[in-house]
Amino acid sequence: MQIKDWSTDGRGHVRASDIIDWKAQAVTDGSGDVLLRVEFSVDPHRTDVSSLQFRLNEQQARHIGATLNLISTPPVQESDSFFRTA
Repeated sequence: MQIKDWSTDGRGHVRASDIIDWKAQAVTDGSGDVLLRVEFSVDPHRTDVSSLQFRLNEQQARHIGATLNLISTPPVQESDSFFRTA
């Protein structure tokens, strides 16, 4: 991860808020666009919740989905063989 692209605290750790909830919905105008709402909190007790809403075009939505899927899937270890030799 390139730390220079992320906001960091005084110790150099990436500052990130916990996602409390998220919602996605197709836009009904036939554009293929998607609305995405992300609710988050910087408070560890999650009492102060904020949200951001985005309109993603179809390409952006597919790219974000594929990227999240790719980076959240652990790499296959050599011991995790899918094929067995007879």
